[in-house]
Amino acid sequence: MLESRGKQQSPHNTAGGFISKWKKIGYTPISLPLFRPRLKANQLMDISTRIATMTEAGLPVTASLRLVSHEARSHGLKKILETIAAQVEAGVSISDAFKQQDHVFPAIFIRMIQAGENSGKLDVALQRLSVHFEKQHNLEQNIKSATAYPKIIAGVLVLVVLFLFSFVVPRFESVFLGMGAELPLLTRTVLFLGQVGAKHWHLLILSLLLLFFACRLALKTEKGMYAKDRLFFSIPFVSAFYRKTLVATFCRTLGTMLSSGVDLLLALELAGQVTDNRVFKTKIEQSKTRIVHGSSVADALARTNAFPPMVIGLVQTGEQTGTLDHLLGRSASFYEQDVEHTLNRLGAILEPALILFMAVIVGLVVISVLLPMFELFAYV
Repeated sequence: MLESRGKQQSPHNTAGGFISKWKKIGYTPISLPLFRPRLKANQLMDISTRIATMTEAGLPVTASLRLVSHEARSHGLKKILETIAAQVEAGVSISDAFKQQDHVFPAIFIRMIQAGENSGKLDVALQRLSVHFEKQHNLEQNIKSATAYPKIIAGVLVLVVLFLFSFVVPRFESVFLGMGAELPLLTRTVLFLGQVGAKHWHLLILSLLLLFFACRLALKTEKGMYAKDRLFFSIPFVSAFYRKTLVATFCRTLGTMLSSGVDLLLALELAGQVTDNRVFKTKIEQSKTRIVHGSSVADALARTNAFPPMVIGLVQTGEQTGTLDHLLGRSASFYEQDVEHTLNRLGAILEPALILFMAVIVGLVVISVLLPMFELFAYV
């Protein structure tokens, strides 16, 4: 019925009717950033949800893809989805069509679609992808929200310090020099920093820019990226939080793929890649090797020393009861909530700490200015 109706109406007109209905429900068009070819988690969640809902309602996958493509604001994403739809119409499998666009869609998206296609439950696989990317998006948003205010405070602190040392402090220099008395060490230090800031501010800015670009270039090398990933495991207080984030992402990804029928070894490999940490990825590769040689999943993960005892216990229980995917999902939910609570506590501590630090810096500058005046008044 749906296919015969599609022959009578052009895909554009059919899509236009569906688009207006989807917009009334509250969906907004998908956009692909110009300089960010890979889709973000919320965009992948949106695409997965829409295609799953329409295919579950009986609409062919090609028609679903074309409807989603018509809603895309970005011309690049529109063309990609239209290309995928055309390839599927020409007889290419859905997973292969998405695989040819792997510069936009992540490996987990492609593998899950492949698993759903092979099992005949594509809509179920897409719904699981939707939930997966929704959780990932929420985790990313929690981290951004918790760090937004401290970033603003830190930026204001830098601007205040630059203003004080470049414009305020130098104005007092002639006054202090006319006093003729020896200035306190704190005042001399502040005056020196003020002179450097006033006379060489352009060199300071240039140095900071060069340092920034040098770090960016270093982080693009394999050694630089590995060193950065390793650094996060050694920073006090940060390492524990970072490990929890990696564990939550890993468990969520592995559980989602196993529930869709993806092979265990391939699921482990993709879950390690999704964490985007080379040290963690290396540990997962080592656990894969142990599993190939006959080790259990729980034992292989335990020997990496990257997972808390609770996760290892749940994995062991899941292996014995055949509910590994379900218990991995519970582990992910637990650590996602733990990360959220940690971020809330960290934000509550960082905000007053940064404000206090800014007050101390400003206070030191004020004291350095007032000390010579107090000495002068005492002398008079």
